[in-house]
Amino acid sequence: MTEEEIAEAKKAEEETLHKIEQLKNTCKPKAKQLFLLEETSIRDLLEAVVRMADYDRLMADLGMAEVAFEEEDKALERIGKPFVKELIPLPDIEDQTIYSSDPEIQSLVSEINDLTSIPDPPEDTKNAFAITLFCMETAFDCRSFDLLKHAFDLFPDRDYLVMTMPHTIPENALLSKFRLFAKKAKNTFSHVRYIFHKNYLYE
Repeated sequence: MTEEEIAEAKKAEEETLHKIEQLKNTCKPKAKQLFLLEETSIRDLLEAVVRMADYDRLMADLGMAEVAFEEEDKALERIGKPFVKELIPLPDIEDQTIYSSDPEIQSLVSEINDLTSIPDPPEDTKNAFAITLFCMETAFDCRSFDLLKHAFDLFPDRDYLVMTMPHTIPENALLSKFRLFAKKAKNTFSHVRYIFHKNYLYE
């Protein structure tokens, strides 16, 4: 190698080392900061631990998790608190329960003999319709509000329009006119619900 090539190689090595040093400085972790997220009591903490243990046992009973509880059961027996599975029976369905003052609704509900059937309600109680599939070209998204008048023309006896969307879908121009309902804690439905009243057409 000539002196010029040696000098260029040395200069390139120095530049590389300088870039590495800069990267080390920029990638240096920030100092730890303490945040108070939420205060809780010992009672709430212990109750949460018990619920987590119940959940683990339930997943194991259903075969959805491979967890061995032999050692834990032995430890509970040693301290005098053996694990006992509690089965809480559901209350019996009362035969003469009054669900509604409307005799038509009461007769429909009275015929149900289980906890899963949903009867079709009377026509005079239906005040909403739903859009189950909505697709629109992005270029015309700003005009999607125009279709609502025609939708309510098809259902003149309905006051509300309901739409449900997955949580992962961004809100479009049409949904910006709807009211978003907050999700309930015990609800397992995977979509969010939007509702629109026909009076809002006169905005």
